[in-house]
Amino acid sequence: MDLQAVLFDFDYTLGDATDSIVAGFQYAMTRLGWPAPDRETVRHTVGYMLADSYTMLTGDTDPEHIERFLALFAEHSLELQIATTVLFPGAAELLHDLHGRGFQLGIVSSKRSTSLNP
Repeated sequence: MDLQAVLFDFDYTLGDATDSIVAGFQYAMTRLGWPAPDRETVRHTVGYMLADSYTMLTGDTDPEHIERFLALFAEHSLELQIATTVLFPGAAELLHDLHGRGFQLGIVSSKRSTSLNP
């Protein structure tokens, strides 16, 4: 079997966007009347869809509340994601090397493509 493509998850595989994610959660949740979650609590939800993470942390399943959370999160964190997300050491070199060898590459993420490729 010839390997032709490699897919990578982004969060905690290729890079780290924790700072912007935590900031987005803290901003959105406090504006909705919830206490600001600490970094470690938020970190354990990274990789889940944001709506699911909100429900995991609050127990709130109200669709209107979730939509408001998502809007507030995006309002605060999207610019931060571009500015503060870092690749892990060696990640860029690995991707360039694999691409240079002719592999098709993909990144699987719930992040917007603009956050991963500014």
